[in-house]
Amino acid sequence: VQSRLCVRDHDIDQIALAWRDIRRLVVSCAQCTSEPPTLDGLYILADSCRKLEELVLPQLDLKNLGKTIKRRPPKVPPPGSRGNPLRVFRITRYSRTRIEDAQAVSIAQCIDSLFPNVDIAQSWKHDNSLEAILGDWYLIWVNITAASALRKVALSRVSGLPFDVELRKY
Repeated sequence: VQSRLCVRDHDIDQIALAWRDIRRLVVSCAQCTSEPPTLDGLYILADSCRKLEELVLPQLDLKNLGKTIKRRPPKVPPPGSRGNPLRVFRITRYSRTRIEDAQAVSIAQCIDSLFPNVDIAQSWKHDNSLEAILGDWYLIWVNITAASALRKVALSRVSGLPFDVELRKY
């Protein structure tokens, strides 16, 4: 029996409270409801699940970013901090909301600041379809790549080490 799945911020909060040491969280569904989690859910997981290495969600609300981003805007982690260990972050359903560039930048900066160790090559999987390339998540991943590169250049400048030496740490 196929049923619709609903995973809201409240549900993510309950998961984070119950399984603080969770290393892998994969939520999969054939059909999703119209109430996907917001960035608030990502803040909850980043703060509460400090061992999380892989996060796969069917979708994320790209229009309603939640309330936390206004109280805690994205920032570059301080030099030397390891940040959340999350390496794989995936959204499995393509978004058709057609967000503005500025919204994509905000989402990307938030994801990069919460999860600075995300491996973009492992996380951004798509089928090279026109829908994927023209979709919202392609634009977001391009901006995550840019935010990550800028952060690594900034770390290189602070540490005084060449850029490629700083990259080898990641």
